[in-house]
Amino acid sequence: MVKIARISFVEFNNYGCILQNYALEKVLTKFGEVHTLFDNDKAHIDWSSALGWTKNFGGSNYADYSERAYLDKSGVREIPVSIRKADKYIIPEQKKIRSFAAALRQMVVKQPLWLRPNGKNLNEMKYLIRKISEETNSNYLMFMLHSSELMPGGSPTFKTKASIEKLYCDLNGLFDYVSKMYQGATLREYGKINFQQ
Repeated sequence: MVKIARISFVEFNNYGCILQNYALEKVLTKFGEVHTLFDNDKAHIDWSSALGWTKNFGGSNYADYSERAYLDKSGVREIPVSIRKADKYIIPEQKKIRSFAAALRQMVVKQPLWLRPNGKNLNEMKYLIRKISEETNSNYLMFMLHSSELMPGGSPTFKTKASIEKLYCDLNGLFDYVSKMYQGATLREYGKINFQQ
């Protein structure tokens, strides 16, 4: 079985992604195009407590959505970002009491782990890659990072030049690690392999 890794740089916030994907889906479906959409956060994630533009309403609850690639009702190929629930203790990168406590809590409450760097989660991402690579019914990884996070101050996560350098160091380590188990592919290439028609 071919295992695929995909890197996605997202330019929109959650609402922008949803609106962009919905509009793109409608256009492509109308013209009968076979297509694949990168699915930002539809596995184990519940946005219902995150209030958005609509007063008194939160986002969607994707807690029970598939963590595998699937065809939606209109025939669109949905490929979720790689997210799995933590099921064991992962030694934190930062050796601080607070980090160890957070890692313990993460395991106990089975907190979702994203294949998405935050400057402190290289060990978590490597664990997630190992976990997914051992699943017999999963053949891809979907990595996610906002392009604005590649420059100092472009996001609250990476505010300084030092935090960006750490991000690049983590990305090098992560890509080196994943290249031993997976090969890169575009969404179209993955769609042809996974959704053969």
